[in-house]
Amino acid sequence: MRLFFIINGRCRRSKSDKLELQLRFGNEHAYILTEASGHASELAKIAVDNCYTHLIAVGGDGTINEVVNGMISSEAFDTSKPILTFLPRGSGNDLARTLSYDASIESLEQRIRRNNYMAMDVGCARWEKDFRYFLNVMDFGLGGNVAAKVEAYRRGRWSFLAYQRAICSVLPFYRKHTIKISSREFKFEGKALSVVIANGRWFGGGLGIAPDALSDDGLLNLVVLGNVGILEYLLYLPRILKGKKIEHREVLYATTNEVIVIGTNVLCELDGEIARQAPANISVIAGKIRMLI
Repeated sequence: MRLFFIINGRCRRSKSDKLELQLRFGNEHAYILTEASGHASELAKIAVDNCYTHLIAVGGDGTINEVVNGMISSEAFDTSKPILTFLPRGSGNDLARTLSYDASIESLEQRIRRNNYMAMDVGCARWEKDFRYFLNVMDFGLGGNVAAKVEAYRRGRWSFLAYQRAICSVLPFYRKHTIKISSREFKFEGKALSVVIANGRWFGGGLGIAPDALSDDGLLNLVVLGNVGILEYLLYLPRILKGKKIEHREVLYATTNEVIVIGTNVLCELDGEIARQAPANISVIAGKIRMLI
């Protein structure tokens, strides 16, 4: 095995994690701290180009997102296809919940030693002049605004509560937009609090928004929180936190392999990171990434 560790340099534990990983796995592998936004993607491309067998992201959902985009962007990806895993170190860690990862280096070592993996689907969001991949969840509406606040709250003493603080500051003042959704299986047009396109089950720092989502079934799960009031949302929040479906006339569930989302001034986020605005075309690429389980 040739291991390439990409460690989010902004994490408070980054230097101590690097030292412990080196002691655990040995100095023959690569251990690199990121220095800026986008650096993880550059490093992932280097790992693929140099035929490393395993790529390990040490960070949160945003770090993993950068790594996946870097991996797939390499021209060598289809022939030199490293197995991916990660050590959860973010403020949300929603993909870790979906895959039942814990945050210990011991568990990471066990996964690598076992070397069992799944062929994991990847979502692809396309705009007119841009595109980006995601592993977990893409969200239009409320989630995009929350992600913008999370980015600000990550810098500071209470960074571990970034998601909770962001939701509390955005939710009371959020104004719903008219959003149009179109796929072969599903149509919607109207006011929406949030439109979630899920490959994984959890998002937003522990909200089980898509209980039926499977990351290896070649499908994306759509969840539309339509003209739902803030008080109603708070009323149903305990069910969402438990990963249970909501029975409400304005909450809709569907599955698809491709969907178009149209709206005006509607922010979106992918894997917790601010992306672009609608409109966008979102599709799934079945089994694109080999992920340790």
